[in-house]
Amino acid sequence: MSDQIIETATANPSGWLRAVVMTAPEYKAIRLRLGTQSSVAQRLGVARSTIALRETGQMTLTPEAGLAISALPMPMKDEKTAA
Repeated sequence: MSDQIIETATANPSGWLRAVVMTAPEYKAIRLRLGTQSSVAQRLGVARSTIALRETGQMTLTPEAGLAISALPMPMKDEKTAA
């Protein structure tokens, strides 16, 4: 993950949230561990094309998008290949 920090996402002792800026390749690496573009898009409530655009850097990766994909639990083996 990138070392850049922006204030908005993971909890810290002061109570504020902080997020690490995620790059497109980092986003894709997480998505690959979670399953197909379609299955991850469905779990996030976005279009498959949104996942593809984020992975290629054609869509800005917001801190919220990085947090959302990072917060998804790993699917069971059956779920990862289904979709």
